[in-house]
Amino acid sequence: MNKIIDLHNHLDTLQDFVLLRSKVQNHAYKIEDHLLDNHQTIISVPIHVLAWQRYNDIVYMLKDFRKKAKSYGDDLKIIETKSDLDANFKLGIIFHVESARLIKNPKSQLPQLFDLGVRGIIPLHFVDNHLGQSCDDPLRRIGLKKTDRGLTDQGYLFIEQMNQLGMWVDVSHTSDQTGNDILTHANEVMASHIAIRDITKRMRNKNLSFFKKLAEKQGIFGLQPWQHLVGNEKDSYYNHLKIVIEHGLENSVCLGTDFGAPIKTHKTIKSIYNCAKIAENLSSVSERIKFQNAYNFFKRVLPN
Repeated sequence: MNKIIDLHNHLDTLQDFVLLRSKVQNHAYKIEDHLLDNHQTIISVPIHVLAWQRYNDIVYMLKDFRKKAKSYGDDLKIIETKSDLDANFKLGIIFHVESARLIKNPKSQLPQLFDLGVRGIIPLHFVDNHLGQSCDDPLRRIGLKKTDRGLTDQGYLFIEQMNQLGMWVDVSHTSDQTGNDILTHANEVMASHIAIRDITKRMRNKNLSFFKKLAEKQGIFGLQPWQHLVGNEKDSYYNHLKIVIEHGLENSVCLGTDFGAPIKTHKTIKSIYNCAKIAENLSSVSERIKFQNAYNFFKRVLPN
């Protein structure tokens, strides 16, 4: 059986708006799209909070998904521990939270989220918040914010609490300094959906030098196929995979599609499995790209 892990993939059952935007992009976004007889798929699913939501909505979405998951029986497994990772299922789900702007009391709220299955946090999303700086902040994009101060004092305390719980920190939307601060102070780090700035000069991407530091820390990163980040050509995604391997990062690179988000991909890429097929052309490391690196990371950092 083929095994594939996607480090960042939204699903329609978590938020209704995913249904509409994914229909427009024609990406695979339903749970049923990933319940394949010939594959065992693991997806790390972001709990994504919109501008008008509250912390309690994160809790609601987690509880609601756990309730809905029961209707799929043994086909769907919520993965919380090392042993869960090796259970018999078609689709495994690992929860993480995208944007910690609503988590203002980490000493009480992070343990609650951990008990509900959350194993990782993306501290920043599209704006700066109380924890640090985002590469996507609109004022930074137009040059009105020029200073990158990295993590705040609250940010350091937040990372410390995550370290105590054994959660990983995801640097996908961080500014450069915030990403470096997290890399220094967090015990476990990944970049779940990202691309290579050395090829495509976008602030959302990170330089190869950063990924090499991430690899030294036993971290992983998922390459996403968004044309804005990888390029518009048919071979753009392949070329990003190829260059990270040429730079000795084959043991750290994974898949991280961001499907379910309003992203535009090349017409040949509509599902996790299309990305995995592209990886197969790099035959010497295709299993690592599709599965092994992410599996090894989760097997190491998930609780017993």
